[in-house]
Amino acid sequence: MAAHMEFEYGLRGGGAMPQRKPASVMRILLMGDFSGHPEDAGPLIERAVRQVDVDNFEQLMARYAPSVSLPLGEGENARIDLTFSELEDFHPDTLFQRLDLFKALRQLRGRLLDANTFSAAAAELRREASVVDVISTSEETVGDSATPEQQGDVFERLLGCESSSPAARERAPKAGIEQFIQRIVAAHIVPDADPQQAAYVASVDDAISEQMRSLLHAPGFQALEATWLALRRLVTGVETDETLKLFTFDISRSELLADLTIFSGNSSGSSLYRLLVEQGAGSTGGEPWSVLAGDFVFGAGEEDVATLHALGLLGSQAGGPFLATASPQLLGSDVVTEPVEKWTGLDGEAAQRWQALRQTPAAHWLGLALPRPLMRLPYGKGSEEIDSFAFEEIPLQPGDHEDYLWGSPAFACAQLLAEAFVARGWAMEPGDRLDIEDLPAFTFKVDGERQMLPCAEAWISERTGEVMLKQGVIPLLSHRTRNMVRVMRFQSLALPQVNLAGVWR
Repeated sequence: MAAHMEFEYGLRGGGAMPQRKPASVMRILLMGDFSGHPEDAGPLIERAVRQVDVDNFEQLMARYAPSVSLPLGEGENARIDLTFSELEDFHPDTLFQRLDLFKALRQLRGRLLDANTFSAAAAELRREASVVDVISTSEETVGDSATPEQQGDVFERLLGCESSSPAARERAPKAGIEQFIQRIVAAHIVPDADPQQAAYVASVDDAISEQMRSLLHAPGFQALEATWLALRRLVTGVETDETLKLFTFDISRSELLADLTIFSGNSSGSSLYRLLVEQGAGSTGGEPWSVLAGDFVFGAGEEDVATLHALGLLGSQAGGPFLATASPQLLGSDVVTEPVEKWTGLDGEAAQRWQALRQTPAAHWLGLALPRPLMRLPYGKGSEEIDSFAFEEIPLQPGDHEDYLWGSPAFACAQLLAEAFVARGWAMEPGDRLDIEDLPAFTFKVDGERQMLPCAEAWISERTGEVMLKQGVIPLLSHRTRNMVRVMRFQSLALPQVNLAGVWR
């Protein structure tokens, strides 16, 4: 199919804009997977667009009841279901105290800290360590003929599930909790060591830390936490009133793509069109939207490009531009941290699709930003210390890039537009506010020298920023010495390069 044929949608007049009264409200819609299970809320057309502000944020979160199901090990039944009613539920202290996953380790740690039960608990651990040492030696001797229990089976028993492997079920009478301690804690114990309390507690803390990291760094957990922290930052960062209002809409990326592509070239038949256009600017007395910001990532794939085009047309009819996150693949890289010299850009059909999209009227109503800003400090001594146990979320710093919690640059850009409106009303321009301030600042030592983590994923120079702008991406430049990020330019996706379209134009 030729590139231009991919954009034959029902919505026309991408440059048209609803008429707005001089004193009308700035209405920002924040779209994302707020619940973790939006499909359970029924059809899109029946879902509520919910207003949010600093006063009702906690009630809104409890109403969405975000949840995520995470795998533990390799067993089919080894999963843990997490629900969150407030932001504190994402915190390691809360997770440690309320999850059954940590129950055995909580109890063991308590026994080790109690002078009356320490000796018995330490003796048990030394015996378990000796058993582990014997088992390890036997497995090395037997080799492939041995069938050690899978890690997933350990978690399944701990969570009260039937083990998935026959071998594990045969060993079930051997006290599942004891084997859990064998596998995770006893490896840190020297069998003949003196019963020193601090050493034993440290071994348990190491075991807890290993499991806690696996939860915090699971992609599903990170996505949900980052979405809610980005929303909180926006809600607390601007003062809403009768002239500035924030709203949320719960929708997954897959639902977004399906809604805008399922109608075979007729975007006006989508549920989003009916919700945002027909019930907004297209209705008598209805208010248009000012900004649509989605916590989604888009690249140059065929489905992504077609959806972006539909979103640009949708934004032009709803009244405001659509903002989202740019995939590093638009720059020819898998990660934005790679040096610009290694960026290859797009080629082949992907390049043709991307250039075709940028030359449509809809592109004026699209803005994709990168890199992602840091949402919180990693937990640990010297940054964000917790109370329940000794925990370093990233023990070897700076650690893996994806172990940090990066959030939506689209929500950050929406906040800047809101700040510009607060300052100048509809006389505003997108470039009035460019600095995203008061971001988490994390420092670490390398070869004895203290260094600062970029507040937005990577150190983007102005030269690199120009490369990104030429590709249609809004660059976020981290300050070298301050906890802030600067938006280099509020540019649309359009080619030739032009500013982001909106009521301010």
